[in-house]
Amino acid sequence: MLMKYIFSLLITGFFLEQGNAVDSDGKEFVFTFVQDVAWSLSAATTTTVIVIPSYNDTVCSFKYTQNSDSQVVTLQEMAIFGITNEFTLNIKEIIVQFTYAGNQFYVGYRKDFRIFVSCTEEVKLIGKIADPVHAWGDMFLIPSLKNASTQYTFATPTAYTYVKGTIAFLPVNKEGSININIVGYVNGAFFSNQTIQYDTTLGQNQYYANVWFNSINNSPATPDLNTSIAITSSSPVMLSFEAPLTTTSNLDGSCGSSCIYDFVQFMPIASQPLQCNSFLILPDQRMITNDFTTRLHVSPPNLGANCNAITKITAYDENNNVRGTEQIVDKTGLTEISLMNDEVAGFSTIGGQMSTNRFGSILDEDDITAHGHFMHYVPSTSEWITGKTQFYTLAKNCILEFYADADGSNSDFIKIDGHNMDTLKYDRKLLPFFNNQYTQFVVEINGYGLHTIQNYGKYVAYVICKHVNGPYNANGYLTGFNQKKST
Repeated sequence: MLMKYIFSLLITGFFLEQGNAVDSDGKEFVFTFVQDVAWSLSAATTTTVIVIPSYNDTVCSFKYTQNSDSQVVTLQEMAIFGITNEFTLNIKEIIVQFTYAGNQFYVGYRKDFRIFVSCTEEVKLIGKIADPVHAWGDMFLIPSLKNASTQYTFATPTAYTYVKGTIAFLPVNKEGSININIVGYVNGAFFSNQTIQYDTTLGQNQYYANVWFNSINNSPATPDLNTSIAITSSSPVMLSFEAPLTTTSNLDGSCGSSCIYDFVQFMPIASQPLQCNSFLILPDQRMITNDFTTRLHVSPPNLGANCNAITKITAYDENNNVRGTEQIVDKTGLTEISLMNDEVAGFSTIGGQMSTNRFGSILDEDDITAHGHFMHYVPSTSEWITGKTQFYTLAKNCILEFYADADGSNSDFIKIDGHNMDTLKYDRKLLPFFNNQYTQFVVEINGYGLHTIQNYGKYVAYVICKHVNGPYNANGYLTGFNQKKST
């Protein structure tokens, strides 16, 4: 028995050291960089991709359509396992500016803005756009094509402005036709329904939708309008979303001392489909704390276009963490869980997978005024990972925030960059949700480039950086996730 136990530990340690394959990693990807008309582009702006090989050295091919001559080109880069591989793409050749039209969900097209990546070995991809002169930019996880979907619903973040954001459609096919239906909602009410059909052939014009509102039905102008969008496509697509001027609230008086704008960009994740009027065997459960969070945006489950089932979640906080509060999930995507007055929040449901996004903030001492924002997907506990995760940070002002189950909360068995957690300075917070014990850890990470976390339990990790391109610019991204099965 002793030998079997020792052998089991050796095997577990081997796989922990090597890391586990996660569904956000892969060999095939598509993404884009967005320049919003609301921000100027300085000569110092950079667009880079961080390639993190999972196990072995790899060659990655970047294929895109050049701005200068509309020619499709392919660049190859060698990424070495275990070191930082950050590659700069020519911003003049790849970046596309999207424009807005007032009081509508505007659908337009531009030169093919898709960037396809194909690697010979499994990798993690992170995109980074940075303008240190005009003080904007963000980092975002680029999920592999196995996460492409045909149905998305999500809300745009708050903004003390009429500009709510842009969604770039990224068909994964490089030939053939695609149909995309775009339904827009304002304050939870239907506003518009548009369908477009176009050619996905590499080099052909590609489409996007953006949101700009200051009034509906000739009402007085106001930025206090909440918008959401539902997208259905005839073949799988990835999405890239950006909002140039996000703020803590739509109204200046609700932002603390001031509504300070910041740019966010991320790639939304769709929920796995579930048959109408059926339920999950294992509940969909998600959680967050208020340390770097303004709110969670909770999307409805993917039950099909003709399903009228009412979906509910049970929401929890630090004062109501046993029975919770039942809440109906808005079909238009406008369900929110605010963290402005709560230290922790979570929810549980068997009604389907609720794709959830964090609108993150670097909050001042008053816990209201934000000095930078970011946005990313928040995985359910069944999408958490185990083992070793590699991640990337800037040289300074970055932290690793991770949430772990009971098995993953023993600091004796957690290592960061090869060092035991107990040798590092960190904060921890208990989250007694779902009849289980979860823990949030916050660790300051110093040094540009590649880092690692190792954990025997299940966990999810986020990188958050403050004061990046200026005092009011934050970056934040999810480091990886697995796909939740529909049942």
